[in-house]
Amino acid sequence: MLGYVTTYKPELKMKHWDIYRAYYCAICRSIKTRYGEIPRLVLSYDSVLLAIVLDSVKDKMLELSDENDPVTRLTTFRCGYHPTIKRPLLSDGGILVDYAADMLILLALLKLEDDKNDEKRFSSKARNIATLGLQYNIRKKVRTHLADYDLDGMYEMGALMIRETISAEHLFMKNAQEQNQGSNQIFETIAKPFADFLAEIFDFPYSSSSLCKLSSSSSSCEQNGNLQDYSVQLRTLGKSLGMWIYLMDAVDDRTDDLKKGTFNPFALNGFSPGLQDERIAARLYLSSASNAISKLQLCKNREIIDNIVNVGLYAKTEEIMNKAENLSEQPL
Repeated sequence: MLGYVTTYKPELKMKHWDIYRAYYCAICRSIKTRYGEIPRLVLSYDSVLLAIVLDSVKDKMLELSDENDPVTRLTTFRCGYHPTIKRPLLSDGGILVDYAADMLILLALLKLEDDKNDEKRFSSKARNIATLGLQYNIRKKVRTHLADYDLDGMYEMGALMIRETISAEHLFMKNAQEQNQGSNQIFETIAKPFADFLAEIFDFPYSSSSLCKLSSSSSSCEQNGNLQDYSVQLRTLGKSLGMWIYLMDAVDDRTDDLKKGTFNPFALNGFSPGLQDERIAARLYLSSASNAISKLQLCKNREIIDNIVNVGLYAKTEEIMNKAENLSEQPL
């Protein structure tokens, strides 16, 4: 369920694209430092939105000065994978970049667990970790880093999310076969565990005040009265994105899942005509995410975040829906 949350580059200014890539590269370097070289293979742009939203909210919440604007914290470096061109990088990614890196690795490990349960096989990216005998070592490192945030139970929460999703999938199959229910009728029940887990990931730094404990500006943080407001909007954003990602993943993978005989909520009854119901559901989720973003007090990166949520995700929706519509008209 990774790889869908991106910008719409044609409408993004070059300076904002540089900042966006700087967060991406900072997350990549954090993964290398904290987990090693090979886990960087699971890197995706999804984690950038998490880092950039939390970082933008953080500076507003901690009432930091303009000195901390990410534009002034950019530096350049030569990436070992792309050595010919210097790339932008946050000079000080900070705790929230590390948090985004940890959550990306956690989701990749949970994806591996889901693959083992769902398809009895490894996904291509997860295989790069598992087949080299690093899965146990990485899981151990994840647990260690999660403990730094007082998040010792997050891995177990993710494992519970997978079990609840599998249970909901089995219930869906039973109801669909016995009662001939449509695909969209209980779709939200299946997607809810993942959406709730993503809500926890977005919400955690503010609902638990862990950012306050880890920040050098903890006194101003703890005195800020808007923590609850941040928590509510971040949770809404995470849950809405979780529902949208699950929907995109299900629509995008339907043809392949049918060929492999693996679960897909649209496998039995197919899509609505022209995928109209699916498009409406996607727009509702994105509208909720956009509303949450508009209520967040951001001190920076508003243009980048708006581009992702209000433009990039809608463009990705149409891309996936049009592709699925064309494939559904072809014989398997």
